[in-house]
Amino acid sequence: MSSKQSNFYKLIGALIIFLNIALFMYINTVPIHWTNGEIVYHGLFWSLNNLDDVHFHTGLRMNEWIKPFYDYYVDGVFRLRHISYLSEMLSFKFWQYFELVFFRNYTIIGLHVLNVLLLGKLIFQMTQNKHSAYISALLMLNSGIAVSTLLYPFRNAKVLVMTFFLLGWLLVTSNNRKLTQLGWREFFSFFIVLLLAILTDETAIFIIPIIFIYITLKDKSSELIHPHTIIGFTALLGILGVLTYSALNITAIVTNSEPYTEAYFKFFENFRSYFSNFRTISDISKAFFNYFLRRNFGFWDKSLGGIASGIAAALLFISALVYKSKRRELKLVIAVSLIILAKAFLLPHNSGIHHTIMPEGTVFPSLLFFSYYYSYCETILIALIVGLLLNNASLPQNRFICLLSLVTIISTSNVIHLKNGPYDALTHFGWDRSSSQQQVKNVLAIEKALSNNKMHPLYLSFPSGHLKTLGYWRFESPSPFYGRIIPIRHLRSIEEGRVIVSYQNLKPKQPFEFTHELSNTKIFYDVITKKIYDIEQIRTEKGLKAMVPEEFSKQTKSTKSLIAHSKDISHLVFFVKGISTFILEIEGEKTYNKQSYGQSYQMYFFDLKKNEFHAPPKILIRFISSAVNESVQLVGPFIF
Repeated sequence: MSSKQSNFYKLIGALIIFLNIALFMYINTVPIHWTNGEIVYHGLFWSLNNLDDVHFHTGLRMNEWIKPFYDYYVDGVFRLRHISYLSEMLSFKFWQYFELVFFRNYTIIGLHVLNVLLLGKLIFQMTQNKHSAYISALLMLNSGIAVSTLLYPFRNAKVLVMTFFLLGWLLVTSNNRKLTQLGWREFFSFFIVLLLAILTDETAIFIIPIIFIYITLKDKSSELIHPHTIIGFTALLGILGVLTYSALNITAIVTNSEPYTEAYFKFFENFRSYFSNFRTISDISKAFFNYFLRRNFGFWDKSLGGIASGIAAALLFISALVYKSKRRELKLVIAVSLIILAKAFLLPHNSGIHHTIMPEGTVFPSLLFFSYYYSYCETILIALIVGLLLNNASLPQNRFICLLSLVTIISTSNVIHLKNGPYDALTHFGWDRSSSQQQVKNVLAIEKALSNNKMHPLYLSFPSGHLKTLGYWRFESPSPFYGRIIPIRHLRSIEEGRVIVSYQNLKPKQPFEFTHELSNTKIFYDVITKKIYDIEQIRTEKGLKAMVPEEFSKQTKSTKSLIAHSKDISHLVFFVKGISTFILEIEGEKTYNKQSYGQSYQMYFFDLKKNEFHAPPKILIRFISSAVNESVQLVGPFIF
């Protein structure tokens, strides 16, 4: 091949690689209008002062290093996932400082990019073939499961455990040195990384053996019975045992109760029913071929993109299978395939059947049914298999371009099908409805109001429920969606006094000058309607005393009247806190209204320009009912 042809192929290859990167950048800028309730509860818990101090804060305090051991409030059951919990807490607090939590998770995006780079480097170190490394990495970059995981961000355990797995494997892939010939720092680091993987997710139990199978194939089995290796294993198991015992005891101490482990017994009890039913095998086969492969490598369907990606995936896999592979890599591929099979059988979802995600009649809740997160491990292993099979260093450039093109077709189809989010996840959690997604859009719109410094302090009005304090309950929903998301997402602004909310356990670090919320507010902002009102204008014209709320209950007078000074008036405005029903009467004309925001002020604005009053009108507000044991507070009414 001439140098001109070679340079031409290099240019085409670079452009295709750039296109795959551009697809990744595009899909990670698509707006995300949904979240996960479990992550919201975690955010509440990470922000909580302590179980006996229900105030909230940003940043990291010394007493919070113990929070990963509050298993009930994180996972509901004791699990050896403390590295995952710790990293989740630290990353949440980092992004909370920038008020970027609950929707797009930039930490998971970063971890995925790191995993892609580690995978490419691993393939290259094992095969010395940069072409197969590029193909494997790009196949993983925009795989369906990866894109779904980034578009529907959930936990980090399944992603982070693969980071440790790939790091550990990279430490022993040197072609010049055996495991026992590594320097003591590398040898020690290798077992530490394995320990971190085990303390991140149970997936590590299945994938760590792959590394030792590789060591056996590369350096012979004598390396596994070498005294250094035995000492390393013994130390690893000993430390793991001590840490597990310590974790159980720390959990018992900090929660003042026995760690909840009953779920494990129920989980293992289900295996008898799973494996006494022949349909378990068909369920796993269906999950792998009709769900995992189909949705991971192009979302094969009857659409043009689905058909094209199906053909591209078939050609890519056939090319990998028929290409002349080295014997060692072929044995490793077989071993990895068996690990995938074993994991599919031995690690179903611990919560059982998910009817909106798994097909009707499913008896075995395989993780491979999920289009996001849960089968992230298998996605990397499949990409690894493809890279290992394409391990011939003499792969021609024209064939490399063809294989890159096939990967790009698959990636493009994934992006096209997933740009609106993974359908099964959104349906399962009720985020497929436009009304639900509108709630997130309303929350995101707050950023625009906050960007204007002239509007601070900004009072945020939103449905907050009956409670005067924001709760942190793990499995309950004491506050509406807005009442949980907004205060924690914008906690830094609340602490700094740029935002005011009505929860009593969310206060600024420097107390405001006045007692009542609206007395300190400059601009009132209704999160749902996006209407704003200049509170400072009221305070200037009506005086500070006018901002003091009047409280009504069943034992007090429930009527407030006002007579305008002029018949030429512009509008009427007032603010009500507390779920209630009331009548607004203007010159005998009655309208029924309802306060639905609870312990957050709701604004009522009435344009009176169109009314022709022959004399200054009389305004009357009569509260006719309220929630049980809930008082109602009224600020106003004000006529302008």
